[in-house]
Amino acid sequence: MKSLTVYYDENIQLQTRLEDIPIPASRHHEVRIKVSVAASNPKDWKHPHPDYINIAVNQGDDCAGTVNAVGPDMRNFKLGDRVAGFHVMAAEHGTYAEYAICSGEHRLPFVEARQRRRRRDDTARRIHGGGGLVQKSETTYAIREERRLEFPDAEGAARCEWGGIRDISPIIGTAGESQKFVKCVGADVVVDYRSKSAVEDLRTALGGAEWYHVFDAANTPASTEYVTAVLGKNGALTYTQRASPEDVALLDEAEIWHEQIWVGSVHETKLAGGKWVGAVMSRVFEMALTEKKLSGQPYQVVPNRLDGVRGALYLLRDRKGGNANFVCRITATPGL
Repeated sequence: MKSLTVYYDENIQLQTRLEDIPIPASRHHEVRIKVSVAASNPKDWKHPHPDYINIAVNQGDDCAGTVNAVGPDMRNFKLGDRVAGFHVMAAEHGTYAEYAICSGEHRLPFVEARQRRRRRDDTARRIHGGGGLVQKSETTYAIREERRLEFPDAEGAARCEWGGIRDISPIIGTAGESQKFVKCVGADVVVDYRSKSAVEDLRTALGGAEWYHVFDAANTPASTEYVTAVLGKNGALTYTQRASPEDVALLDEAEIWHEQIWVGSVHETKLAGGKWVGAVMSRVFEMALTEKKLSGQPYQVVPNRLDGVRGALYLLRDRKGGNANFVCRITATPGL
């Protein structure tokens, strides 16, 4: 079968290599999916970089297709089932291929998995939403989860419809070029993180209230700086990207509770309930999609099929893709 490896060459240039490899077997709690569509994410260019995980593998992790083989310990799938899959990150047999191996513990649709952030019982009604770049799907889903937004258009038209509203308010988002989008998905107030007055703007948005929780999908030195400026000792920070030692020291000095979560937590037991949360939330997402309470991000189809993935990763790296996700129609690749 055809499989695409993402790597960096000796000149630290992002490259992809289309290879012929054996079709993998599904083991234990796994399913083999004949991939119809695979999605690209920012981590797909980051992980192989020498400054990150420095690993050259098939970086694809999100896909949709049909079940082609079922592991011996799987009971909930049968051949021909139409599914979406979340591949174990950094493992072999990713989704940039004709066939991919995915965990069967999560019954899909489960393309954007996210472990629910921890809440303190005494502040559950007073959490004030999170900062982060809206290009990351985690932020959009975090806001939609609070607002129960519906996006009825499959292609992601700029139309939003309000569903029921929970009692967590206000939700304050930070954004740069994408402020209108963040407002559209449900933030009460949007602050431009590029502004020199960002900290004061955040305090003004709070209207004198205390900020209890920040969900940070960017986790940059700049975001850590203004987070520590507005969060008090009772505050909590959840972030999706690994914090630098300098950022950790800054947060610890400010006595701010902080924890990293990431999409791959649903395949691990390092965080309490990771696999269980993933299994449960995948069913919640399935129900929400079926009942049209939730829909996907805007997306762009990658031209040239698997051969076009490299171009999509460059757009993600250079942040030229706007708010869209990129998807590749694997079955349209010449020679398959």
